[in-house]
Amino acid sequence: MGDTEYVTTTEVWAGVRAIEVERAAGTISRADADRRIAACRRAVTRRDLWKASGGKAGSPHRNRRHTGRLGGLAGSLLDGLQGIVRW
Repeated sequence: MGDTEYVTTTEVWAGVRAIEVERAAGTISRADADRRIAACRRAVTRRDLWKASGGKAGSPHRNRRHTGRLGGLAGSLLDGLQGIVRW
């Protein structure tokens, strides 16, 4: 599975249940609950689920997935060198 932590069906159900409890308690509106439930069901990673459920399910940590891109100064320098070599 690598470093990417995908969300399981059980975790999605936990997030949906937590939102339904909030809606039943009256702390969030029906429209907001519907929007958040849909976002929970679309979540792919645990961080997506955490954001969609308002911190009730999933994980606040970002995935440690290698994107294959360098950031900042190193990426700019590499891009510049590739441009010079092509010229």
